[in-house]
Amino acid sequence: MPTDLDNKVHSAFSPAPLTPEETDTLYEDLDGVRGGYHCASQLREIILREGDHPSCQLLAGHVGSGKSTALAKLRRQLDQAGDAYVFAFNAEQALGRDDLDAPNLLLALSNALRAHLHKQEGIWLGSRPLDRFKKRCQRTFNAEIRIRGAKAKAPFGEANVTIEQHADYRRIVRNHVGAEPGTLTEAINELLRDAAARLAAKNKPRRLVLTIDGLDKMSNAAAPNVEPPAERLFIGRAMELTALQCHVVYTIPLDLAYSTLSLPLSERYHRDPWVIPMVTVAPRPPATTVDKRAAAGRQALRGLVHRRLDRAGVAEGDVFADGALDMLIKFTGGNPSGLMTWIQEAAASSPLPIGKDVIDAAVTAYRTRHHRRLTAEHTPLLLEALSRGQVTRTTDNECAWRELVTSGSLLIYLDDREWYGVNPVIDTGSLPGAPLALAEAT
Repeated sequence: MPTDLDNKVHSAFSPAPLTPEETDTLYEDLDGVRGGYHCASQLREIILREGDHPSCQLLAGHVGSGKSTALAKLRRQLDQAGDAYVFAFNAEQALGRDDLDAPNLLLALSNALRAHLHKQEGIWLGSRPLDRFKKRCQRTFNAEIRIRGAKAKAPFGEANVTIEQHADYRRIVRNHVGAEPGTLTEAINELLRDAAARLAAKNKPRRLVLTIDGLDKMSNAAAPNVEPPAERLFIGRAMELTALQCHVVYTIPLDLAYSTLSLPLSERYHRDPWVIPMVTVAPRPPATTVDKRAAAGRQALRGLVHRRLDRAGVAEGDVFADGALDMLIKFTGGNPSGLMTWIQEAAASSPLPIGKDVIDAAVTAYRTRHHRRLTAEHTPLLLEALSRGQVTRTTDNECAWRELVTSGSLLIYLDDREWYGVNPVIDTGSLPGAPLALAEAT
């Protein structure tokens, strides 16, 4: 049976992104140990500088690096200063990751914004063009359902799937947008203008900011000669995504921000994507001794953990055996959300306090997960990063590089320059083809 202490630790170390309200007490400023990268403040500065002129920004980073928390911090900063009205939309929760395209994303976004303003502010937004567009799509969808002899609610009602998530409905929306270019974005912009006016009438900020989270989890892999979903959305549909008459921040897959398409991506969105690096907890290769930067990073993550301990009302010694917390910080590679997950899982797997034997077992499990995905093509890149903190990307190893970055086997850091680190759970001595690759490297 879980004890009261177990329950407190499990609750305190949830890896879920912080809410805007939680940032007041649980947010630990890690910007100084990520190369001075003040993401939330920089996003806010651009929004304020652009004023009534719409802006569109992209945000990337490893899974668990803190993108959602940065968006929550941005929302908190804008809310507290009264600079803007922020609506947060999680595309993954609303639509999933499959077959996602701009028309479906924008339609679901407009529906969610309408519902939010009606519930939270008592504002009912009107847009006749948008309503007419949705009715045309619904009629086509219902007609297809009738032709197949199925009930309209069957595909999504019983399975708890919304109509926006239905593959046939998505296809219909795309077809209608293709037949009526610009109709959907014009209708949504009318909705946004109405929102701004009605917010101002209620003494709310008329500057509207939309944060679109969850898109960073889209796949950017595809079969040969097939355009990857993320590239299709952010490159192919950039004109629609940037056409909204308000301020927008989209999260994007990390490998897309570093791909060979990074230049057209920057051109279409008028600025480079923001990338949140890992917290520096190890020296940049070829150095091997923990330096001031790494020590500061480890101390900052200790501060993050102590905020959670304080909220739970427990002491470090109640949860961690001597040296265990430092060991966890080292093996998570500077991933804030990953650290929370490791602590939560370790606490659930054995009696507290967490000992080094429990961490050793966790490292072995995570190492196995990473090594299952590694092939001989990955090994030269990992060994190069291990020896000099950089990788030489070529057209031949681009696919392997993307896989390493997406899986977190290669981690991105920033101090006075950007560099790569090998995930500390990986055993570089047992990589596929390691002896041959090492001989070639030397």
